[in-house]
Amino acid sequence: MAPLLALVVLLWAAPAASANSLALSATYDVAATLNYAKGTIVVDSTASIINPTGEAVSSLAFNLAPLRVGKLTLQLVEVDGAGVTPAIDDQTINVPLAKPLGGKGQVNVRIRYNATMATNARDKNWLFAKLNGTVQAYRWIPWLSRAARFNRPNVGDPFVTSVSPHVRVRIASERRLAFATSGEQTAATTRQKTLVARDVRDFNFTARPSFKILKGKAAGVSIIVYYDSLSGATMMSAAKRSVETFTRLVGTYPYPTLRVVESGGGHAMESPAMVWIPRRSGNVAWLVAHETAHQWFYAVVGNDQTTEPFADEALVTLLTREATSRRIGTSCATKPLDRTIYEYRGCYYGVIYVQGADYLAAYRRRVGDNQFWQGVRDYYEQYRFGLGGTRQLLDALDAAAGGAGGGHAKRFPRYY
Repeated sequence: MAPLLALVVLLWAAPAASANSLALSATYDVAATLNYAKGTIVVDSTASIINPTGEAVSSLAFNLAPLRVGKLTLQLVEVDGAGVTPAIDDQTINVPLAKPLGGKGQVNVRIRYNATMATNARDKNWLFAKLNGTVQAYRWIPWLSRAARFNRPNVGDPFVTSVSPHVRVRIASERRLAFATSGEQTAATTRQKTLVARDVRDFNFTARPSFKILKGKAAGVSIIVYYDSLSGATMMSAAKRSVETFTRLVGTYPYPTLRVVESGGGHAMESPAMVWIPRRSGNVAWLVAHETAHQWFYAVVGNDQTTEPFADEALVTLLTREATSRRIGTSCATKPLDRTIYEYRGCYYGVIYVQGADYLAAYRRRVGDNQFWQGVRDYYEQYRFGLGGTRQLLDALDAAAGGAGGGHAKRFPRYY
């Protein structure tokens, strides 16, 4: 992919971002102005960052997918009100600090940009695009992260982020729009909405002049389905069944509302408190279940989705089978399950999703249902709103299984 970029005040010889960016804590205050007719947006975001670690940090890494999708102009980057020259590395903005951020220190980083959204779903363009009358924006807020390569030969997710305890977003538009977002609305006028989200790894949105809407409830969770051409009833039924199943097997859903949204195109995708199901999708019930399962494993229990995709995708696929009573197969050759998203080529889905879920299903049969699901619940609670991973998941399963566990070396040579 060769995105069109118009960047100002940038330095391309970027140093590696500090690994400590994931260990820091940030809250976000974002003002955005969306021009729906033109498919453009102006974003002004301030991240208030504290360092709870004992190690000083000299630079901060922010993930921003629109650097690689659409056309973006970076207008300013400030640290505590003083302009700085960032270094762009792929989809990462590396922000230098004049004074290292030490333990318990705090700093405010303001990033302002404008961008034109893509108008097609080719490659990964659908992450930040206006498609079939729907605006959809993913990873559009500069989010504290670490450097990760955007290009990959599959549909893997090139992201890893920590949870923010508080995000406030004000979105204005030139016309009345129906928004579906990761946040709860706290104020609104005809053309501006204020939304707040808590304990989220990202804040994404979808907007169009109108949606058809269905409302329901399952396991104490409010569910809102936003749809246009898909079957809202099918989406709602799948969402209810999924929330009930995953609550029973794993634990409580972490947010007040789940929004299941028909997107304008591309792939199905998870966001905290919201999932995208592309228009004209087949297997809608499967897609809703799969993306809803990511609310437990990705939104609550995070992982490095670039280097350890097994930790969320294999477990989520197994949960999807539980909610749908359906298994999708693969003809891909058996391969290790501990590789990165950059290594599987055309068999990423077949190996990580299908073979990964098969591996967990076989492990479950070996150790027993009670021990297996206890291990999953323990993993969920231990890494709640933190970062887990492949080894952490397998260790939790083995601890619950006792002597019946283990045996992972053949499929996970990287760890055993």
